[in-house]
Amino acid sequence: MRQKINVLIIISSAVLVGLIVMQYFLVKTAYEYKVEQFRLEVKEKIAKITNDYSDIDSTLFVKKDLYYKQVAVDYLLNPDRKERIKQSILQNSFKKELTLKLQRAFQK
Repeated sequence: MRQKINVLIIISSAVLVGLIVMQYFLVKTAYEYKVEQFRLEVKEKIAKITNDYSDIDSTLFVKKDLYYKQVAVDYLLNPDRKERIKQSILQNSFKKELTLKLQRAFQK
């Protein structure tokens, strides 16, 4: 009788450990799923926000490209205006776009 009780206790303990391991994997999987779902939602919302501003960015780049093309054509047609062109490039609204290296090259 004592031996049967010990066997039942061992079997019950093994089943309990098995249930704990199964519960651990279920909770871990559910947590990983929720984290992945959260990251996906964040990526989608960021993409939606940045897509709204892509039209503004593309307009800015087009304006900048047209401005620099006009300046290049002006310089090629009349090289005597080099100093005025340098000043207009340094004073335009795209000044932030210029790198420090370009600004130093223009100031020489």
